[in-house]
Amino acid sequence: YRGGARRILGRGVTLLMNSWEEFVSEYIVLEEQRDAYLWRAGELLGGLVKRFPQSLSAFASEVGCSKALLQKRFDTFEFWPVGERQAILPWAHHHEAMRSSRPRAIIIEAADNLWSLRQLRDKINEEEGVVKEKETKRCPKCGAELS
Repeated sequence: YRGGARRILGRGVTLLMNSWEEFVSEYIVLEEQRDAYLWRAGELLGGLVKRFPQSLSAFASEVGCSKALLQKRFDTFEFWPVGERQAILPWAHHHEAMRSSRPRAIIIEAADNLWSLRQLRDKINEEEGVVKEKETKRCPKCGAELS
């Protein structure tokens, strides 16, 4: 494997990646697949809840997830119909935008301005009057507050 990196993917597929571009490309594909998975999981949970009302807790236990995580995925899917999603933004942006008093407007603004998730979070906090507490830095050895 001279000059290259050996990578084993989940299904035992081995890839040799020799260039920066190959690593970047592979990572982008994985991110896109993750977003597709999150939307699909929400869709699946929507079908589950329609067919088996009150079943989310039992399902969470069965699949080894928390009910809160499954609820988050379901709620995000239900809130954002396909036609209202901003394709340029990942699932996490859509979930975060739901905290806003104007989620549909802010998701469009985020897409237009290509905001990071942190920028979106900060904008929502600012608009909703959420005060961010100043993080206190402490000495790792003694725990004393650092200035």
